[in-house]
Amino acid sequence: MKLHPQKIKALMVEHGISQASIARDLGITRQVVCMVVAGTCVSRRVQEAICRRLGRPFEEIWGPKSNAI
Repeated sequence: MKLHPQKIKALMVEHGISQASIARDLGITRQVVCMVVAGTCVSRRVQEAICRRLGRPFEEIWGPKSNAI
């Protein structure tokens, strides 16, 4: 089951994780992270980085893994 973007944002806040810090770690813009969280863009790399930081399995946050890049 995929979490709603607001729930993902809430989990990030609870864990003290900002979209900007994920972006810095990955060398991308904050806007890309924002779009992935919102579901308007798919990036396995960003999704997996968020999962690692939250300490949660991919499927719990994003649903079943697809062939997304």
